[in-house]
Amino acid sequence: MGSYSYTCAVSNLPISAGDEVRYLLLTENPYGDKGSRACYPYDTWVPRTFPIRAKYNDYGTIDCYTEGLGTNNILDGLQLDLVVKGWGDNTCHDVPVDRSIKFPDLLEAIREGRVSVKEYDVYTDKRTSDALAEADSALADIYEQLMAPPKAPAPPKGVPTRKRIERVVAGLPPWAISDRVTVNRLRLGSYRVRGPSEIMKTLATALDAEGYSAALIAGANEWDVELRVDPKPGIKGWYRPSRERINRGEHIKRELAVHQAMIREDVWQALLKLPNETSLSAFRTTVQIAYDRLLKHEAAFKRNPALAFLTRAGAGLSDQMSTPGLSVLTRDPVPCVVGLSTHFQLLVTRCLKNADDLENLENSLDTIAEMLYLLDVSYDIRHSWRPSNSCGPQLGDFTCHANWHKALTEICQAKEKE
Repeated sequence: MGSYSYTCAVSNLPISAGDEVRYLLLTENPYGDKGSRACYPYDTWVPRTFPIRAKYNDYGTIDCYTEGLGTNNILDGLQLDLVVKGWGDNTCHDVPVDRSIKFPDLLEAIREGRVSVKEYDVYTDKRTSDALAEADSALADIYEQLMAPPKAPAPPKGVPTRKRIERVVAGLPPWAISDRVTVNRLRLGSYRVRGPSEIMKTLATALDAEGYSAALIAGANEWDVELRVDPKPGIKGWYRPSRERINRGEHIKRELAVHQAMIREDVWQALLKLPNETSLSAFRTTVQIAYDRLLKHEAAFKRNPALAFLTRAGAGLSDQMSTPGLSVLTRDPVPCVVGLSTHFQLLVTRCLKNADDLENLENSLDTIAEMLYLLDVSYDIRHSWRPSNSCGPQLGDFTCHANWHKALTEICQAKEKE
């Protein structure tokens, strides 16, 4: 397709190559009404991260950003709920995603639509279910506890997983090992393996010897043959939930899409200048109150689990709930969906652990305050969150937008006079 313009997630104005933007991630809302009955700005898509400054690179993502506290905060959040994926069917575009991913690779994975997360509940997560000591000594360990990969019980022996299959692939004779072998999960306990046809029979034999059911089937696209790997019948302690029960949300957490949103920098600044009952400085005070209270960890660990330590009771903020915007920093608005509150807490936790991140702290707190202001004023203009896209002409036409907004202005002015 070549170079193309993108679309501002708030104004719908084009974003062209080199334009300054604010970049953030949105998570699909698993509960909201995605039809005409949506009521809240986050009923369809939930703001996941605070924005970072960048420039649009003319091909669906960003460059000219600074890696630091902002980008690390985005990566920290993904440690909690990221869905790990290997190479997909298309080995050019279906890139792998795991918790060790670097930020530039994350941008590419998001552009390719490969990033998704699972529903995540901090109140039941095993990493945060153990009581933490209230003493200062707990501060040294909290970052590792929060950032540790989730520990799920391993499937019984004989049930294939990606890692188990990859270990078998790595153990093939030297002549049969190929970096073109890809492993893809079809559903819980079922995998498809693709690779050069000359090694598929050898791999099937090796998988069968490990106790898996490996069947050679006709391939698709560039593959002549592929493997379907499943558990053999009669494995004790193993069953696959029915599709009906999965659809009801039982036994398995729903997978939620994560997409990107870009807001033009000039649009961002224009929103900050809109009249509002609460000033930007008041929101900045709110952010400082919340940060200082966490930093001092007054009663920070009285609540369990650890990630809930900025709740009204846990952080002693019940007397300040009238503070504008504080609710955004104390509780994610959608249950089991990691949002701005969780990322704010992770940001403070990172600063407690890593002194180097304090260099960019003031800029990050300023950005958080601006986000609170934008959330407040955008509600009044009936804005609902949605990912950016490239719909429309390949290169944006500002004349068309100027004519359209002139027509809208005339409508608004006429309604004001009524």
